[in-house]
Amino acid sequence: MNLKNEIHFALGQSASMSELKSILVCYKENGGTREDAHLYLYELLQEASTEVEDSKLRELIDFTIGFSGKIPTIWD
Repeated sequence: MNLKNEIHFALGQSASMSELKSILVCYKENGGTREDAHLYLYELLQEASTEVEDSKLRELIDFTIGFSGKIPTIWD
């Protein structure tokens, strides 16, 4: 699974946060690491072309690294 391509495509299709988080969970379940996920999401953040994409990617990054207590992380 290529997380960066999957997320990029989903953002282009105006995927919901729930759908984006599902992609991230699938990535993790298939052996993806937190570090790689964070790297790919940060790369996409640098390429974000709209405020909506920027916002969604920032929330996914928070979800990945467990930055906010309000947002659970999928990696322990």
